[in-house]
Amino acid sequence: MRMISMDSPAKVQHFLNQVVADNAPYFWAGGRLSSDKRTLRWENGRSEGIRKGQHPWSFTGSRGAQPDGGRGSEECLAVLNNFYNDGSKFHDVGCSHRKPTVCEA
Repeated sequence: MRMISMDSPAKVQHFLNQVVADNAPYFWAGGRLSSDKRTLRWENGRSEGIRKGQHPWSFTGSRGAQPDGGRGSEECLAVLNNFYNDGSKFHDVGCSHRKPTVCEA
């Protein structure tokens, strides 16, 4: 088993909706951000470009549109459920935080 790779629009929408339906505050997804915050690599080996502040990335956070972490920090992907009054969105988060994890076979 590995962390979920939300590498299709259908998977993204399913899990963004599910975190809201479950009233869960957040979870880890299987994405890892490049140090320059331009690329997201999934656990299944696929990668995609990041469009800062554009769906499914949040338009807000502690330092602005997501991803907002500094170079070499906040390299893990979490789905946060309205944590910044932004709905259910992708956020870059420091990998040392404790959160539940969604896995797939």
